[in-house]
Amino acid sequence: MFAPLRQAGGHDCVAKKVSSRDARIDALQRLPSAASRLRVSSLCSSVGGHDVPLLTITDFAGASEAELRERKVVVVTARVHPGETNASWMMHGVIDELLADSAEARELRSALVFQVVPCLNPDGVILGNYRCSLSGDDLNRNCAEPSARKHPTIAHVKALLRGLAEEERLLFFCDFHGHSRKKSTFMCGVETPAGKGAPPGSHAGRLHERVFPLLLSRFSASFSFASCSFKVLRSKETTGRVVVARSFGLVPSYTLFSGPDGPGADGTPEAHYTIPDLQKLGKEFVHALRDFTHPSRTEYMGALAELEAMLPPKENAGGEVSDEDGEPTERDEAGARRSAPARRKSTPLA
Repeated sequence: MFAPLRQAGGHDCVAKKVSSRDARIDALQRLPSAASRLRVSSLCSSVGGHDVPLLTITDFAGASEAELRERKVVVVTARVHPGETNASWMMHGVIDELLADSAEARELRSALVFQVVPCLNPDGVILGNYRCSLSGDDLNRNCAEPSARKHPTIAHVKALLRGLAEEERLLFFCDFHGHSRKKSTFMCGVETPAGKGAPPGSHAGRLHERVFPLLLSRFSASFSFASCSFKVLRSKETTGRVVVARSFGLVPSYTLFSGPDGPGADGTPEAHYTIPDLQKLGKEFVHALRDFTHPSRTEYMGALAELEAMLPPKENAGGEVSDEDGEPTERDEAGARRSAPARRKSTPLA
């Protein structure tokens, strides 16, 4: 039913030149430092017969396989919707920053493993689709029970995540998207019920899903914490972030969206996002990850304290605490920005 993609005359769509994605990966592998930082393997083949690369980034130098398997894993994916090109440019910035020769990048590589799938829907990209795959499906609505035949990239990513979760190594998941209407850059997560994993009567556990977005807002002028959402609509229950959060009990499971415009990286109130803007956002994402995963937990706990002050538990008429925390508002975000440390400067790339 699903034959390999070919043009009239039998020539592969990408036969005359290497795709920009593959050329980019080839260039990364040729870097002098690549052998100690980057390994590229095949996640699977798409329905159309195209290879789907999986990038593994960590400090391989001098580390045994046993030592590597002790490290927690961050999984990031992009381009499940082929028309959302801004997702690829954000991912471009993430990969560049993870492979950089900065102290921050070296610290992350020595502590964690990053598994990156730059393009979950290569068939859709080649065909010029905006949202669906070669099978005619929205892959981000088929994450609960993906078909190995119709949705192989989703099935293989889910198997990868399941294996990491079973080994208790899965630390963080994020899927990168574009948004056609909503302005600025923002995240969607999955709200953590109050008291989850905590003693009865405790409110510990609530708000943890909001920590990473708040940290990212400290680094990025174009990121809007007030635009983030953590409620799960029924129509979103089969999306990647929700399935990963609920299937594997992972609190930091997100979708990162970038709209076509919003607050500029230079502080202007509104600007059309350029490729450098999106790449910069990807780099800032990595800097926020450093604070989020740092062993000291200083930045994490500081952000959580701000969130608890911003969104205290609500009491209903009977005096019982509700799990409904509400969404942050523009006023909340302004207060968070006033009380938070000044936006940190990203470590320059070497």
